[in-house]
Amino acid sequence: MISLKVKSVLSTVFCVLLSFVEVKSIIVKTENGLVQGKIGRTVGQNKTFYAFQGIPYAKPPVGHLRFLAPQPIEDWNDVLTTDTDAPRCIQTNQNQVLGKEDCLYLNVYTPQLPDVSKPLLPVMVWIYGGGFEAGTSEYNETGPDYFLDEDVIFVSLNYRLGVFGFLSLGDTVVPGNNGLKDQNLALLWIKQNIINFGGDEDQITLFGQSAGSASVSYHSLSPHSKGLFNRAILQSGTSFCLWSFSRLGPEVARELATNLKINTTSSEAILYALQNIDAYELHQKSREATQAKYLTADPKDGFIFAPVLEPDHPGSFLSNRSYELVRTGNFFKVPTMLGYNSLEGWTQVSNVFRIYLVRYDLTPSKLVPADMNIKDPELKNIVGKKIKYQYFGLMPVSLSTDDLLLYISHDQFVRPIQQYAKMLAKYSPTYLYKFHYEGALGGKVNRTSAGVAHAEELGYLFRRNISASAADELTRTRMIRLWTNFAKYGDPTPVSDEILQNQKWLPITDNSTMNTLSIDYNLTTTLNPDNNAVTFWDKLYAKYGRSPFDTY
Repeated sequence: MISLKVKSVLSTVFCVLLSFVEVKSIIVKTENGLVQGKIGRTVGQNKTFYAFQGIPYAKPPVGHLRFLAPQPIEDWNDVLTTDTDAPRCIQTNQNQVLGKEDCLYLNVYTPQLPDVSKPLLPVMVWIYGGGFEAGTSEYNETGPDYFLDEDVIFVSLNYRLGVFGFLSLGDTVVPGNNGLKDQNLALLWIKQNIINFGGDEDQITLFGQSAGSASVSYHSLSPHSKGLFNRAILQSGTSFCLWSFSRLGPEVARELATNLKINTTSSEAILYALQNIDAYELHQKSREATQAKYLTADPKDGFIFAPVLEPDHPGSFLSNRSYELVRTGNFFKVPTMLGYNSLEGWTQVSNVFRIYLVRYDLTPSKLVPADMNIKDPELKNIVGKKIKYQYFGLMPVSLSTDDLLLYISHDQFVRPIQQYAKMLAKYSPTYLYKFHYEGALGGKVNRTSAGVAHAEELGYLFRRNISASAADELTRTRMIRLWTNFAKYGDPTPVSDEILQNQKWLPITDNSTMNTLSIDYNLTTTLNPDNNAVTFWDKLYAKYGRSPFDTY
């Protein structure tokens, strides 16, 4: 008896494929219409794959749809050519404004089209990072060749950024989180259509890095995303990270309106006026408003145009505190793999930056995380001095380098990621890693500090035009194997594997033992990484923190 999935495949897929040599394109039927992709070969194993780039999943969010939740794409009649990258969403890159508002597209790369003689393949859906204000799904940045070599389908998507994706007025007129809602609509499209590309709708792994990783975390908390994915991989970010949550969004939105001489007597008036301003001008003005606010507010306490708590309404993506949702088990529970790099906080410490850092020497209370909710100035100053002494001793913050990078790493990444993992492990299988490998593919040259910086691991997942050593290539092979194993089996080391040095990566146990895979030149299993730092922060939150917490 033919399964319903096979019947769907037979009835909806059209292949224009006479031979691998002669034909350069292929057509697939989606729920919205026909799409024409192209045929390529992977750089690793020279395996044939089929690329469909720039498939629209939502109506262009322009005009009266600007700042509104995304609307499903309408059907099209002709064959839609989808063989090149769509424009990225509006952002600034190296001081140049790039992209378009009409940017809600996704890409599907598959090593196999539907075939009744072959099983459907697992699917990996990638969400890019970039602080919720930058990022791209373009092939040159996220070429998935090595994933395709392991027989998984790779999907990447665009979502609105900055003011366009995360403007919030704190009410139901402009509640915010449209970037996350874009991702949600893309996930729904993937769930409904991936079978037409040979993918298994019941084996979808959602993964991302930095802001993309925090986005994955938010999807596990939103009832709107429940059931749209089956596993999750979080690289260097969760919804517990201070930076992943906006505490000043509505305030800055109204300041932006005032700067643009907009009538601010009602949210409706603000929305109408902002919908009628040139997109690039609005982008620039929003960046100016953000930079002005950071002169008084602390950027480490949360990006401004980022996820917010919405008023409770039918379209709300998130209306309850992230920390409290996880603490009470009120979230979508799926097997999760997550981790961080060994020196996430690495940055160039310029003389200008050192001048900015003087604020922490003059006012140690500014070192206290906003999510501790300490209102008493005297108590906050006491806690700030404890943090300052823990990381800097008697050395001024403004004159520190290595200690500063470690503080940023622990405060912005290690503490929140480990706490998220620990709490998640009470409900579902949770695998923690720490990436230590210092190689060329990370893109960092002339290291002045030991450790792996934020985003370096991406060079071991996606194709790069960088000369790689044998050790670099082996690390990449191991990373891809671990990631795709998890996507296929929900376990990164399901069987003994010489490539993985026969390691068995165990999940975190329910008694909070932090089993961890250390990814370096060799793979090793360890317990409780960065334990001294995590213990310091846990004791600080337990003694001085005031619940309920939103982040940690």
